[in-house]
Amino acid sequence: MGILAFLTSSRLKAELTRPRDKIARMHQMFDMELAQRQEAEKKSGDQAQTLQTLTEETEVLRSSLDEGKTSLEKERQTLKQQIDEIARIRNTDVRITTLRQELDQRQRQRTKVTEQNTKLAERSTQLDKRLNEMAAAV
Repeated sequence: MGILAFLTSSRLKAELTRPRDKIARMHQMFDMELAQRQEAEKKSGDQAQTLQTLTEETEVLRSSLDEGKTSLEKERQTLKQQIDEIARIRNTDVRITTLRQELDQRQRQRTKVTEQNTKLAERSTQLDKRLNEMAAAV
């Protein structure tokens, strides 16, 4: 009883509550670490889900971009063909205009030659009449 006599009841109580308080603090720290770990795991899961969603959206956007590029390339090809066709049409129009001008010029020359031939025929007729008159007079 020498030990019991040394320790008073209040000291004994203090000696007993100290390990209990230490255990309670350890439990409290463990609970806090567990809560932090659970929150970190939740954040990690949320981030993984966000990353997965963003990756899927990136793939959708990349696919859409590729389709847009393909569509634009087809549109560019179509426009290039249309431009080439318009250039051919313009060249044809220029050629037609040139041929019309040449035709008009030739028709004017033909008209001029026809008029000259008519004048020559009239002169030939007049000369024939004069020749016949001269031959009849002789």
